[in-house]
Amino acid sequence: MEVESLFSEKATPISELVKGNPDRPLREPALVLVACLFNLFQIYQLMTILPQLTAPIDPYDPFGFLSVMMMQLISGLVGWYAIFSIILLIGAALVYFINRRIGSALILVISIIGILASFMGVTLTFVYTRSLTTLILGFLAPVFGLIAGIWGIRSKDLTSPAAPQEIV
Repeated sequence: MEVESLFSEKATPISELVKGNPDRPLREPALVLVACLFNLFQIYQLMTILPQLTAPIDPYDPFGFLSVMMMQLISGLVGWYAIFSIILLIGAALVYFINRRIGSALILVISIIGILASFMGVTLTFVYTRSLTTLILGFLAPVFGLIAGIWGIRSKDLTSPAAPQEIV
């Protein structure tokens, strides 16, 4: 009796056994997550520059004011990269959960603004670190955002008029 119940035939189709939703895109949210990792690296680079600028300020030093300005600029860039990452993640959530094109449009718009702002961030990190890797990695986050936005907007729906055949 136990042998019959152990090897009983299943009448459930394979599509019901394998859970998943093929209508939800994964390409754009994955690229956005990679872009957010590059933004985190850029935040880390800017945070390592900040202690170099926190020296005591001499009121008679003409370059002391420049140090304060650079410190405020770098603090603003850290905030920009954090906000940029949050908006990218909101766009990825829109792509995955709500509508692919609306989320991709948000990712594309913020990435265009991000590529313009990254010129300042890349310049400052290159001036203080003198490293070509920071120069290259600083532009990768907006570039991946642009790619994700363009792919999402140009994508077509995965719905087909005929039901797919199930292979058992």
